[in-house]
Amino acid sequence: MKQITIFSIDSSDLIAASSTRDLTILGDAGSRFVLYLSNENPHYYDFSTDTFSATETKLHGEIPSSGKYVKKITFPTITDDDQYDFQLVANPSHEVELAEGLSLGNSVYYRTKILQKADVVLTFAVATTTSGDFQTMPTSVTLTKPPLSTGKNIVEISWIVKATDAASGGSLELIRQPVDTDFKFTITHDSIGTGSSGTTIYLDSVDNLTIGMSLTAIESGSVSGSPIISSIDKTGKSVVVSVKQSWATAKDISFKSGGTAKISSALNSTISFIDEKGVSALKAGLTELTATVNGAVSGANAITLDDAHGIRADGTAKLKGIGFDNRVIQYVTGINYAGKVIEVTGNQTLEDNTILTFSNCAIEAVITAKIIVSKMPNASAVLTLDLDSILTSSIT
Repeated sequence: MKQITIFSIDSSDLIAASSTRDLTILGDAGSRFVLYLSNENPHYYDFSTDTFSATETKLHGEIPSSGKYVKKITFPTITDDDQYDFQLVANPSHEVELAEGLSLGNSVYYRTKILQKADVVLTFAVATTTSGDFQTMPTSVTLTKPPLSTGKNIVEISWIVKATDAASGGSLELIRQPVDTDFKFTITHDSIGTGSSGTTIYLDSVDNLTIGMSLTAIESGSVSGSPIISSIDKTGKSVVVSVKQSWATAKDISFKSGGTAKISSALNSTISFIDEKGVSALKAGLTELTATVNGAVSGANAITLDDAHGIRADGTAKLKGIGFDNRVIQYVTGINYAGKVIEVTGNQTLEDNTILTFSNCAIEAVITAKIIVSKMPNASAVLTLDLDSILTSSIT
């Protein structure tokens, strides 16, 4: 009996983009075989056109005199995960068998597979729970790479956030500088079974969940208290939360966490908001605000402006300008937004068209970040900057 001794192809996960790999079959010259290659659709590989189609096709092959059969296999570009199954069949009627070392007890049939993973998208976004206080949020920034791929990927962000310009006014105040824990991510899984005043929740999956994540939403229900995950049973696919909850079956259960440590642990990734010098690469700042005096002012603390957008009258916004009396620090103490009139600490005498400069308030803020992604997550994820932690928008 002739023998086929080796079936060899790189079986590591394929990237999403089209690629080729060499398939090598070794054995005695003249060994005949049949080879099937299919994906999960299932579509079959046409060895003459190097494409997949719904028509079942197979290769009738023979090992040449060199003892080595080689065929280049072309894998297509994908947008979702795929699997390729190779089935090698020896032809006993032509006195051919598979060697023991290849077939593990089956002298006729050998099977192996290769997985192809779609690219994952890591999205950096910014959001607020008080959308009426801000103009449209800036566009998200994305990084698309193969899952768990490594390398120094630098994502640079420059977001401009603007206060609303409504009848009630809008002015930004910088509460503090952003930190990595301001970036949040949410993982959602489906509940399996119902629960009433329970702490153990069975899910369809516990992938990407970690101890300490907050339970934030229960579809068609509500969250009681401030529960966090206290333990995870990966085998039983369940989590125990710190506060009793009630839920229905087949409902979305959402968990949230933030910060590079939690993100990296949950998503099996390596993400840093620290630059090469070990300095925080997250920064926020207010864009300098100026306004023009509309009409001369003589010994009064009420000043009419061309535009009052961005000015806040909570006693923290300072102002100055040419001819402005700053012997005592001047603050905006009142505002009529519709009338574009502000009141300041002391009486002023100003010429028409005097330009005033304000601090501690603004129409817009700039948020910048330099993010180093050394290892991509195992699945697509959205990291959302909690804007409310660093900025507020109001006139008082």
